[in-house]
Amino acid sequence: MNQVVNHLIGLLKLERVSATQFIGRSQDIGFPKLFGGQVIGQGLSAATQTVEGRFPHSLHCYFYKARRLGASD
Repeated sequence: MNQVVNHLIGLLKLERVSATQFIGRSQDIGFPKLFGGQVIGQGLSAATQTVEGRFPHSLHCYFYKARRLGASD
Protein backbone atom coordinates (compact mmCIF):
# COMPACT_ATOMS: atom_id res chain seq x y z
CA MET A 1 0.00 0.00 0.00
CA ASN A 2 0.94 3.60 -0.48
CA GLN A 3 2.71 5.29 2.47
CA VAL A 4 0.00 7.99 2.74
CA VAL A 5 -2.76 5.38 2.93
CA ASN A 6 -0.85 3.44 5.58
CA HIS A 7 -0.46 6.63 7.62
CA LEU A 8 -4.19 7.38 7.33
CA ILE A 9 -5.09 3.85 8.43
CA GLY A 10 -2.76 4.32 11.41
CA LEU A 11 -4.60 7.51 12.40
CA LEU A 12 -7.92 5.68 12.30
CA LYS A 13 -6.70 2.94 14.64
CA LEU A 14 -7.78 3.89 18.14
CA GLU A 15 -6.57 2.89 21.57
CA ARG A 16 -9.43 1.43 23.59
CA VAL A 17 -9.58 2.87 27.13
CA SER A 18 -12.89 1.34 28.25
CA ALA A 19 -15.93 -0.31 26.69
CA THR A 20 -17.03 2.98 25.14
CA GLN A 21 -13.97 5.26 25.29
CA PHE A 22 -11.10 5.47 22.83
CA ILE A 23 -8.00 7.61 22.34
CA GLY A 24 -7.06 8.73 18.85
CA ARG A 25 -4.04 10.48 17.40
CA SER A 26 -3.90 13.46 15.11
CA GLN A 27 -1.31 14.57 12.62
CA ASP A 28 0.00 18.11 13.02
CA ILE A 29 -0.78 19.77 9.69
CA GLY A 30 0.18 23.25 10.82
CA PHE A 31 -3.29 24.48 11.76
CA PRO A 32 -4.65 24.91 15.31
CA LYS A 33 -7.79 22.91 14.48
CA LEU A 34 -8.51 19.29 13.57
CA PHE A 35 -9.53 18.09 10.13
CA GLY A 36 -13.23 17.21 10.42
CA GLY A 37 -13.02 14.17 8.17
CA GLN A 38 -10.45 12.63 10.48
CA VAL A 39 -12.69 13.14 13.51
CA ILE A 40 -15.61 11.54 11.64
CA GLY A 41 -13.44 8.62 10.53
CA GLN A 42 -12.22 8.03 14.08
CA GLY A 43 -15.79 8.18 15.37
CA LEU A 44 -16.89 5.62 12.81
CA SER A 45 -13.92 3.42 13.74
CA ALA A 46 -14.92 3.62 17.42
CA ALA A 47 -18.54 2.83 16.57
CA THR A 48 -17.59 -0.35 14.70
CA GLN A 49 -15.52 -1.49 17.68
CA THR A 50 -18.33 -1.08 20.23
CA VAL A 51 -20.86 -3.39 18.53
CA GLU A 52 -20.07 -6.97 17.51
CA GLY A 53 -21.42 -8.53 14.35
CA ARG A 54 -22.88 -5.32 12.91
CA PHE A 55 -21.47 -2.63 10.69
CA PRO A 56 -22.70 0.90 9.98
CA HIS A 57 -24.74 1.34 6.82
CA SER A 58 -24.87 5.13 6.74
CA LEU A 59 -23.31 8.19 8.30
CA HIS A 60 -24.58 11.76 8.27
CA CYS A 61 -22.48 14.70 9.39
CA TYR A 62 -22.79 18.46 9.39
CA PHE A 63 -20.01 20.99 9.65
CA TYR A 64 -20.69 24.41 11.07
CA LYS A 65 -18.67 27.38 9.96
CA ALA A 66 -16.05 28.17 12.58
CA ARG A 67 -16.24 31.57 14.23
CA ARG A 68 -13.27 33.53 15.36
CA LEU A 69 -13.23 34.43 19.03
CA GLY A 70 -14.41 38.00 19.49
CA ALA A 71 -16.01 38.19 16.05
CA SER A 72 -19.25 40.11 15.93
CA ASP A 73 -22.25 39.25 13.75
